[in-house]
Order: sequence, then C-alpha cells, then structure tokens
Amino acid sequence: MLIPYIAVATLLVLHQIDAVYYREWEMFLLPGGYLSYMVFNLLAFPFVLFGLNQVSIRHKNAKLWSFFLAALGLITFLIHTVFFLFGDGRFELLGSKIMIYLCLPASLWLGLKAFQIRNSSD
Repeated sequence: MLIPYIAVATLLVLHQIDAVYYREWEMFLLPGGYLSYMVFNLLAFPFVLFGLNQVSIRHKNAKLWSFFLAALGLITFLIHTVFFLFGDGRFELLGSKIMIYLCLPASLWLGLKAFQIRNSSD
C-alpha cells in the first residue's frame, strides 16, 4: 500500500500548493480567506503524514489510514469535477487538471490495495 499511498498523498499536496495560485478558499467561501485555508492545511497535513507513517511501518491501522486518504482523493476529484461541470474557470492549466484527474485512479488504486490487505485478526 505504500506506493499508492505516496502517489495519492503527493497529488493532494501538489493540488493544495496549486490551489493557492487559484485562491481555492474563495471557491469554498471560507471565512477568513487565506488564513483559514492555511489553518486547514496545517491541520490536514499532519494526518496525511501520520497515515504515511502507519502505512510504512505496516501498523494494524494502516488499512484504515489508506481508506481515509483514498476517500480524500476521491472527494477532491469529485468536488473539482462538479466545479468544472458548472463552469468554474479555476484549475484550467493542464498541470492543474492532470493532478485533479489523477486523484481518481490513484485513489481507486490505493483503496483496492487497502481492500486486498487482510486484517491482522483474519
């Protein structure tokens, strides 16, 4: 699960960096603007990194962390797809779209790998 976890985490981190350029906090009407966006990332990144640690040491909760990150990647893909369908002009650069679109197969890959891992209690 480590390689697909790293793939999804990398896409999500790169997307969050790219999202600063597009002022993503305005898309979601976040009160506090940039500051609340940064606080969100300050809280979210440690979870992603902690999950990476759990997967890398093959902790008994690694499967759960992988499902969490896979869901986050799928949600990112779905939310931005909806924005695209409704004509939002952000994330129009090719690299931005590629990162968002790759969240779908990478997250499905991670979810499938996590699903295939047997629990230690099995």
